Amino acid sequence: MARQVIDFFIAEVSSAPLFIFIYGGYWQRNSKAMFSFVAPGLIANGFNVAVVGYTLAPQAGLADISLEIIQATNYLFQNNESLGFEPKRIYIGAGQLVAILPH
Repeated sequence: MARQVIDFFIAEVSSAPLFIFIYGGYWQRNSKAMFSFVAPGLIANGFNVAVVGYTLAPQAGLADISLEIIQATNYLFQNNESLGFEPKRIYIGAGQLVAILPH
């Protein structure tokens, strides 16, 4: 879907860790574009940053939204080498959607 996009911000440190930001909004509002402000401070401290977008309700149900978040994090993990981050150092922050991710 059109909102399933990841904004990826690259730190100038090789094999930097990755911070994944999953925004909230009751699954019905906001967009990843509103949260790119988290990137500069993290990049300055040696982190790559991924801000994950997802389809909002009511166009998608919570199960669909959860699947999109899982797919996005899987994509990032599977492409760590080409994206240039250390796969053993991934940090995730945000609201309730983080709780659906496998440990």
